[in-house]
Amino acid sequence: MIQRIQSVYLLVTTLLLIIFIMSASAANDFMLYYPKENMLLLIMTFVIGGITLLNIFQFNNRMRQITICRFLIVAILLLLIITYLRIEKTVPEFTILWGFYMLPAAMVSLYLAMRSIQRDEKVVRDMDRLR
Repeated sequence: MIQRIQSVYLLVTTLLLIIFIMSASAANDFMLYYPKENMLLLIMTFVIGGITLLNIFQFNNRMRQITICRFLIVAILLLLIITYLRIEKTVPEFTILWGFYMLPAAMVSLYLAMRSIQRDEKVVRDMDRLR
């Protein structure tokens, strides 16, 4: 379970989402924008993080894990777009801070997890074919 590399990638994704919520995503000369101050972003991030953690325990059904990873990548992309639009609306003349970049990093981590799960599925299918 945790010894598989895809489980590590999924845990990294969850940690990146936690860092995203806790850190400032944008700033200008007068204010910082924290995603945790916006209820929609907070709820979306916790739901995505929770589904990511639950996905670790779906190791018996690799195809479901792959489907959930695809869904989560799309959900994080949607979260990224909503965050950017909220920042653009709230903070005039903003500068993107490092907290915002946790979302693309989480997407990359999910993609790597999905690739590892697909590799495991291929190994299992090859072993079944040899039997």
